[in-house]
Amino acid sequence: AKLAPATIVAKAKLRSVVREVRKNGWATSNEEFVPGDVGCAVPIRLANGGLLAGLGVAVPSARTSFAQVKAFVPALKSAAIQIAAAAGD
Repeated sequence: AKLAPATIVAKAKLRSVVREVRKNGWATSNEEFVPGDVGCAVPIRLANGGLLAGLGVAVPSARTSFAQVKAFVPALKSAAIQIAAAAGD
C-alpha cells in the first residue's frame, strides 16, 4: 500500500532500488514514506557480518534537498561503526 504519493510499489522499480542500495551500502528516501521528508540510512553490522539495525536520518525537504542528503552518509557510517563496536558480538 502506498504510504505517500512517492512510495515505490512497482516490483521492478523496488528491485532496482534494492540493487542500488546493496551496491552503495546505504539507502535514500525521497518523500517515499512521508511527503516533505527526505533522508538516508546505513546498516549497523556486527563483526560477524550480521545485521544489528539500521541508522538513518530524515529531514524536511524544505531545509535539505534530496540531492543533499548524501552528505549525512559519512557521519551515519561512522556512528554505525561505533554502535556496532559497543554492541559487540
